[in-house]
Amino acid sequence: MNKDNKILIIRSAPLPLFKSILNKVAEDYNGARFTFLVQDEVREQFILKGIELLSMPQGMFNLKNIQESLLSKIEEQRFELLVVPVNNILYEGYTEIVKLAIQCGIPQLVMMREDFSSKQFNALAMYKYLLVEKLRKLRSKLSKAKREAVNFFVIILAKIMAIFNREIVLLGLPNRIGHLAVEPDSYLKEHNLSLKKVRPVLIVDESKVANKYLFNYWKKFFSTVNSKFLQDGFTHCREKINSICVVSRLDNHKYIDVVNRSKRKPLLVLSEKDKEIGRQILREMGVPKDAWFVCFHGREAGFLPELRYHSYRDVDIENYLLAVSYIVEQGGWAIRLGEPTMKPIVKMKQVIDYAHHELRSDFMDIFLAAECLFFLGSGSGINSVSNISGVPVAWTNMIPLGAKPHYPDDLFILKLLYSKREERYLTLQEIMTSAIGMFFRTEEYENLDIVVEENNPEDIRDMTKEMYLRIKGKIEYDAIDVSLQDRYEELHRKNPTWFSRSQSRLGRDFLRKYGEQFILNDKVVKKVI
Repeated sequence: MNKDNKILIIRSAPLPLFKSILNKVAEDYNGARFTFLVQDEVREQFILKGIELLSMPQGMFNLKNIQESLLSKIEEQRFELLVVPVNNILYEGYTEIVKLAIQCGIPQLVMMREDFSSKQFNALAMYKYLLVEKLRKLRSKLSKAKREAVNFFVIILAKIMAIFNREIVLLGLPNRIGHLAVEPDSYLKEHNLSLKKVRPVLIVDESKVANKYLFNYWKKFFSTVNSKFLQDGFTHCREKINSICVVSRLDNHKYIDVVNRSKRKPLLVLSEKDKEIGRQILREMGVPKDAWFVCFHGREAGFLPELRYHSYRDVDIENYLLAVSYIVEQGGWAIRLGEPTMKPIVKMKQVIDYAHHELRSDFMDIFLAAECLFFLGSGSGINSVSNISGVPVAWTNMIPLGAKPHYPDDLFILKLLYSKREERYLTLQEIMTSAIGMFFRTEEYENLDIVVEENNPEDIRDMTKEMYLRIKGKIEYDAIDVSLQDRYEELHRKNPTWFSRSQSRLGRDFLRKYGEQFILNDKVVKKVI
């Protein structure tokens, strides 16, 4: 196209985008004669020397609202190119503008996005665009009609189930092991405490559950329906149906209350037959018949690489090997849980890298977490299998810092937050009195130039030792330890989060080491957000 050709640019996007694309087109076609077609209410913003302005009615562009005189004027101008700024990455929804180009005999049309990428149309391509858009709208109508039919069906089905005293239960994320463990456990504990008379019906797409063995275990407590169709249908209509209970692990406040009130034995208790099968597989791995073992796990990005916003939770498994050595020194075995994308660990006496073992299975994942002496982990879902089995968990690298484990027998230690702006570690007082205490995304820390620092091997070893001594009944807490823990709990009482009612305990040696300087320090308090 020659630089001196006539170009019509129509305002079909927000003003900032329209102006940005105007500049780009003016640069690409320097010397061309431009005409702007803009809404009446913004006409004054585009009065420029040498630029002809055409006005159209306010609102979305629609040929039906354009006067015949304006269409005739556009046709008389014999424009060679129509430029359309768009903010739709698929270039969808511009049917009326394409019709304008065809009706007014404009042979070329360019749709340009904010990044200046574009899609060009000749006359034939414009007719094809109109056909594709017509089919897209038809599919959209059919999809809406199908959705409405499905909604009607599941609403009627829910009413029938309610008549027969059935409560529909939907899980939040059954494809994650932590959610598959905690969400049914949370529902059942509350169900038992409230003495509900309804029979729960768990609707789930079984092909997507994180662990088949664990899901099959829950079938003892629920009627189950394996249906993606019903799962999606009930999920979409959950606000319209009173007999649907959506259980979400993210309701931490509620779950902690249920845990604190529930004094019954754990719901996840393996049968003697399954225990014997698990012990036999352990012997095949090399673990002696009567040996005790501890499971350990460190969250890495490999299992869910697309969730970069969770990378603040990741840890280096090598920082756990000093604690593993302590377990071995006490006569125990250490079994590293996980999956094959994880970094292998070095070979050590009485240590099994189960994450890379040929005997890995859904069953053994649950057996190991449910039958270990205790679980040494980071903020990852597999820890929760131990929790619901009554096995205490030593949580390392706890974050966000306003969080606490759910169960009263658990221990935990926190990650530290270093502020590059302040050139020092932030105190827990600063963190808990700001939004930082409940940051759940990596970019939230990065945006404030905060470095999330992992626990070092010594701190992990010390909490491992504390957990082992607690289980053996040999732990001692002196008056200073009690005072430090009370002051930490007081900080939670004054700045409550979803987790504050938890009765879990911050690690003794961690509090002794960092308490006065970072955790309980109320002298260095600066507004950091």
